[in-house]
Amino acid sequence: MSTHYEDDMHEDGPGAPMRREHDRRHRFFRFDPTVSTGILVNLLGSLVGGAIALSVMYSTYREDRTAMLKDIEAVKISAQRDREDLKGVVAEMRSDIRDVKSDLRDVLRTQQQQQYQRR
Repeated sequence: MSTHYEDDMHEDGPGAPMRREHDRRHRFFRFDPTVSTGILVNLLGSLVGGAIALSVMYSTYREDRTAMLKDIEAVKISAQRDREDLKGVVAEMRSDIRDVKSDLRDVLRTQQQQQYQRR
């Protein structure tokens, strides 16, 4: 008992001449005859489009990274300048505090001397 499906499976079956004709027309694509050239072009286009998108994203990433590194260097330089400025300000403040301490000691000595003289 032979079904129509089994006939298609044999080389002499009803589908065989169609397959041979299909193979002659598409000699470059010998694998699955149900895969059309349009599917392959679509796949290739998707791969190329994805590659272009990735390259654009990577290029943007590199540009952003370069700009960010420049900004970080500028911040470091600015922070170094601020530290140096603060060192100078702190040194001035210490000097002023020493002067105030000295003046306060002089005032306290003068007060003590005046109190001893009053006694």
